[in-house]
Amino acid sequence: MLDKYLKTYHFSEYHEIHIQSPVRVIYPLIKTINFKKSSLIRLLFALRGLPPKMNSIDGFSEQGFILLEEKADREMIIGFCFGIAMKETKRVASDQFASFDDGSTIKGVWNFKLQKSGNGNVLSTETRVFCPTRMTKLFFAFYWFCISYFSGLVRMEILKLVKKEAERA
Repeated sequence: MLDKYLKTYHFSEYHEIHIQSPVRVIYPLIKTINFKKSSLIRLLFALRGLPPKMNSIDGFSEQGFILLEEKADREMIIGFCFGIAMKETKRVASDQFASFDDGSTIKGVWNFKLQKSGNGNVLSTETRVFCPTRMTKLFFAFYWFCISYFSGLVRMEILKLVKKEAERA
């Protein structure tokens, strides 16, 4: 489903984890898990200066991230748009996200996807980012160089949190 919203992209990141729990247990956790249960995420979010509310998918939505589409118990796609300063998100309606192009806004999508695997499920997350100009691409390349390792740590930590909660349930 990511291709529907961002088929062309310049940067991407993918992570997955196997979870020994049914989808009906895992999927709701994706939406409600408190990311800051992880001391690593708390530290990295504080260093990045992210607002305290950004402790869950709902918190990201309150800060301008957009729920683009959801297929219950299967996949959730979140979109985001930033100007080159990356200080605040640009608000774009979900039905206009795929076609939105003002020539200077960096667009990204982030998903959580569940797939059956053996006697459990694989939960994956992928992030894609599109930069519309050479200048935004150069700027984001520098930003990505600085944060991609830590961004990956956060996403892997989120997957581990979901796994821990789901397998404990």
